[in-house]
Amino acid sequence: MTYLEARRVEALFKEYRKLALDYWAARIPAPESPHAWMAGPGGLEPTETDASREFRRKLMLSQPEALYWADRLGVGVAGQSFPAPAVGGPVIPFNLLACVIDQNIGHTTVPTEEVLDAIDKCIGAAAFEKRRLLARLVKPWCWLVDVPALIVGWPFHVMRKAGVPAKFVESTTAQIIKAVLTGLLWLTGFAYAVYRTGLGAAIHAALTK
Repeated sequence: MTYLEARRVEALFKEYRKLALDYWAARIPAPESPHAWMAGPGGLEPTETDASREFRRKLMLSQPEALYWADRLGVGVAGQSFPAPAVGGPVIPFNLLACVIDQNIGHTTVPTEEVLDAIDKCIGAAAFEKRRLLARLVKPWCWLVDVPALIVGWPFHVMRKAGVPAKFVESTTAQIIKAVLTGLLWLTGFAYAVYRTGLGAAIHAALTK
């Protein structure tokens, strides 16, 4: 992930949170009833309106990208719906980011606070990654690692885009190739420095860095 990507992803999750709040506010609340518990999860649901349907459409368009970046950031947004012990049944997994549209999952209703907490964790993770990458951008000595890593990793990014299986791109052989290419880049840079400044100056420059 690059700094610009992290900044865009942070904005994506902030917009996703705003759309969720707008969607919930635009619906007509479900009627209250002392016997609502008898209907079970989803028995009494809010009513959609024209405004809520538009927010719902935008949420559905944003959801695949939000799920993708949550996984890339390593944010835990998964939950499980457990049946009542007396009733029994399967444990149903779900994704909290997808519960913006439907909070009635399996055996329970997911609280709004839990959905917002999941989105906020994604915002925080993206903001942290943005700050971390910006800190590396403003430190020239980090370029000695980041620039070669970008050059060496470029062919592997191309292979991913071309549909090469991830198990090959991330295999031990691929990692060895990356290490060898990184070493060759450093040797090439050192050889160029020797050519330009002489052996003694090149060694001194390498040691001081």
